[in-house]
Amino acid sequence: MLLIFTFALLLRVGFLLFYNNGQMLSDNFYAADESSYDQIAVNFLEGKGMVTDDGLYARRVPVYPFFLAVVYFIFGHSFVAVRFIQSALSAISCILVYLIGLEAFNKRCGIVAAIICVIYYPFIYMPAYLVTESFFTFLLLSSVYFYLRYYNLRNNNYLFVATLLLGIAALCRSVIFPFIVFVFIWLLIIYTNKINKLIKALLFVLVGFSLVISPWAFRNYTIYKTFIPGTLETGLFLYLGNNHLATGGTGGWTKWGQDQFVPQDSGKLFTVESDRELTKKAIEFISHNPKRFLWLCWRKMVNMWRPFYADARFLNKLLMSLLYVPIMILAVLGIFLAFSNSLAKSCLLFFLIIYLNVISLITISSIRYRYPIMPFLIIFAASALVYLKGKVFVKK
Repeated sequence: MLLIFTFALLLRVGFLLFYNNGQMLSDNFYAADESSYDQIAVNFLEGKGMVTDDGLYARRVPVYPFFLAVVYFIFGHSFVAVRFIQSALSAISCILVYLIGLEAFNKRCGIVAAIICVIYYPFIYMPAYLVTESFFTFLLLSSVYFYLRYYNLRNNNYLFVATLLLGIAALCRSVIFPFIVFVFIWLLIIYTNKINKLIKALLFVLVGFSLVISPWAFRNYTIYKTFIPGTLETGLFLYLGNNHLATGGTGGWTKWGQDQFVPQDSGKLFTVESDRELTKKAIEFISHNPKRFLWLCWRKMVNMWRPFYADARFLNKLLMSLLYVPIMILAVLGIFLAFSNSLAKSCLLFFLIIYLNVISLITISSIRYRYPIMPFLIIFAASALVYLKGKVFVKK
């Protein structure tokens, strides 16, 4: 594991040091969303709370801005420090992939999956950006690892820790909030005919998730006088992905300020009123235009799962394609084999892959939205690779 961590860290630090003549060693923004997370973190350190400069208290969930604030408090207002720490977390994520592969399949699968994650190019460059993907992926992998430990050992302490981590992940990216329902379904599959154990497990999950979410939800209630467990951006993202001008891309980010993309009667964005109004408009569009909605879902799926960004450099396109296509082919085989052998153990990973994909299809999609899914696809791909290798050696 130490070798995996060391090699992963060297590659990620090397990217920071040498990419584009060392541009990642400067305190500049290089991606959308970076400035808003930074803004909230700075305001928090200044004692203003988790709030944007224009007074939005539920624009983002708190975990990632809090992470930035902790780094800023220790190292000063340094983006470079954040990038190096995220690189270390990404390297640890490779170890978590090994552990998940070990728990879900076997040691060989864990090793192969970890090696792929070490050299998978998006995992090398993503820590360089002040966005949630690297930190969220680390939290999600940690949660899944403890859920699988629970499955193998049936120790409720692991279930409780896993759910605490899932709650923290939900407060890092609110998109994962509803996934708790799939954890319930997973437990139902495990304890189909064991009602007492099922009830006990469900209680551990409910208590663990509530402990993490409640403080943020209570804080939001004191401000907005309504229940807001996550953010006030759901309506906007739902509308951006489902309106007459939507194309199936990221939803028209470049046209945010234009009235034809965000209607004037929606009011100020990221308020309770605008969130409800935009949600209503999106649902009306979907109900009145089912064929258009399905076409948009298809376009979003293509946008999310294409190998690389259209404007990427040739080298980036090459690096992203080399592993991506084999991973996807092997992952499909791995999922099929896993379901043939152990439905209960594998379905949690499968639920996670399907859930995060569907959320992007009904809201907005982007290549980076698939990055938290990729470690789990890589684990399935590694299991298929180990299986195929075994078949070849048996024949010989």
